[in-house]
Amino acid sequence: MDINQLKTFDLGAPEILFGLGTIEELGKRVRALGADKVLVVTDEGVAAAGLLARILGNLDQNGISYGVFDKVEKEPSLENVNGCYQEASGK
Repeated sequence: MDINQLKTFDLGAPEILFGLGTIEELGKRVRALGADKVLVVTDEGVAAAGLLARILGNLDQNGISYGVFDKVEKEPSLENVNGCYQEASGK
């Protein structure tokens, strides 16, 4: 992908939560935003630590559909970002 093809976008995150108990809030927060489908973007270490399973379990409990991109690199290359974009856009 040519970097000149990338478009500017607004992430539009209304809030960022972290700390104990935040995974349990996830599905409720997604619903409050009016969403019923999300893309969980993470790395293999988070998945291996068991956190991804907890996140996906909460989304399942709240009836939220999801996709997972778990190949985020330490210093993401353009190709890595493009892979995430492809996953998000279903291409």
